[in-house]
Amino acid sequence: MVTPAKPTGKWDDLPPGSVVLTQIQYAWLWSSMPLLVILIVMVMFNPEVFAVLFAVVSIMILVPKFFQWRRTAYALTPELMIYQRGGILSTRRYQIPMERVKEVKSRPGMFGKYLGYQHVEVRLDSGARASLMYLPASLDVEGHFMDLIAKAKAKAGAEGGSASGTGSEAASAPGDPSALPSPEASTTESAGGADDAKGANGNAPGPKQSDGNGDKRTK
Repeated sequence: MVTPAKPTGKWDDLPPGSVVLTQIQYAWLWSSMPLLVILIVMVMFNPEVFAVLFAVVSIMILVPKFFQWRRTAYALTPELMIYQRGGILSTRRYQIPMERVKEVKSRPGMFGKYLGYQHVEVRLDSGARASLMYLPASLDVEGHFMDLIAKAKAKAGAEGGSASGTGSEAASAPGDPSALPSPEASTTESAGGADDAKGANGNAPGPKQSDGNGDKRTK
């Protein structure tokens, strides 16, 4: 089960039911450990040369990592995954709709089982990937993710079906009855057409001519 963590930064605009996830306490140190190990080995071989270098490089690495750790957080809402990436001077937030998420997979990493953290890999429908790093291993982030994705896709499908049904009803609705011809108009037009056809066939009466007796007969 995933329970809300202490928000990092301003998260006042999140809808109800949202969860804010933060990295474990010493994530800033574990992420710098490989380079620190190399520096320590160099100092062991030649302390006089690498001691000052070790101090300077350690400060240059650890100070930025510490500020990044304090400002990095992830929010899971019913419709969005919000990725907040921390920096020394500022932060950036990226919003990803839940219905775009295709796959979620958690992995402990190299030392996650012993240090109590996990990485959650998120794959989108475009093929892009996002990593939620150094989350507490005790949280079922993957299961919570899948529940939110299923609900978001079901909601999107229901809204799409409703919109499709509305469009079908509008397409099948009858038109304006006043635009249809009346039966009287159709009968008049048919009669007029028949008279025109009769005249065209030569059945109309011809001119009158007079015979010898003075009677006028129709030819």
